[in-house]
Amino acid sequence: MMSVLEITNWVKQYAPFGLDEALHADINKAGVVFTFQHEHSLETLLIKPQPKKRDSLGMPPWQIIKGTRMINLKGGKLKDYHPNDKDYKKGDLEPLLVTALREGIEESGLKLENIDSVEPAGLYYFRSASTKEKKSMILYTVTIKDKFHFDWPTPEHPDTAHMQWFSVSHLPEDIRADAKKIIKKMFTK
Repeated sequence: MMSVLEITNWVKQYAPFGLDEALHADINKAGVVFTFQHEHSLETLLIKPQPKKRDSLGMPPWQIIKGTRMINLKGGKLKDYHPNDKDYKKGDLEPLLVTALREGIEESGLKLENIDSVEPAGLYYFRSASTKEKKSMILYTVTIKDKFHFDWPTPEHPDTAHMQWFSVSHLPEDIRADAKKIIKKMFTK
């Protein structure tokens, strides 16, 4: 798996706008919405996470890929970032685009060479599945060259149970309501 440094270097070379987001210290979530133009249909990749053993909610619904921003600690260790954290230097806070791409790699097996383009999609809101707390995240639209050129869920990506491409106009019934709302807002004109 790619390191945070390797992802950061890729971002600096191919999507330098993404590093400007590092200044948003009030946001600790970021994600990617993968797209692929298939004939006359725009498709997006959704995942179903593995249900947690302690989770009484059953199989999670389809959702977009998102995750928590990290702080780079001494010795190369990483720690989840929370906006009330005070024990870090600004340069140690992971840029939001790096968070989004790292999550894409971890949860889907994204290969950076398979990215055609990356565009900031903006600030979106969702509710935590467990606490129901309203949270914010920065999303990026990532256009993919080949929708089959992923390292599909493997033992290296143990948190993802299923991945599937769906037409943005025909999303599955068992999709998180907030994910459906976000995708419709992003792609309905």
